[in-house]
Amino acid sequence: MDNNSLKHFYDALSAARAIQKFITDKTFEDYLDDDLLSSGVERKFEIIGEAFNRICKDSPNDLNVITNYRGIIDFRNVVAPAYDHLEDTLVWGLASNQIHQLITELEAIEDIELL
Repeated sequence: MDNNSLKHFYDALSAARAIQKFITDKTFEDYLDDDLLSSGVERKFEIIGEAFNRICKDSPNDLNVITNYRGIIDFRNVVAPAYDHLEDTLVWGLASNQIHQLITELEAIEDIELL
């Protein structure tokens, strides 16, 4: 794996960890009521998707270590332009139910923490 991919994977890992930190001890109602929280989670999902998109353009085989990288990129492509049609339940569900798996997959990438 080249250093550019590692850098983008690290960026995605940092963003995923931030989402996990943001939502710790929060409920869906907290998410709905807190514009700063929801904006932060959405922005971090954009970063993850864009990081994977860049890897996909330069070294697509590197993404094979991520179970649903295509879905993550596609989600980023929805979050960015569809700010006014975004389903809060979808964002919250991904943040609360699936971010942990993504973090686990990213942490398993050799040398990711060395950047």
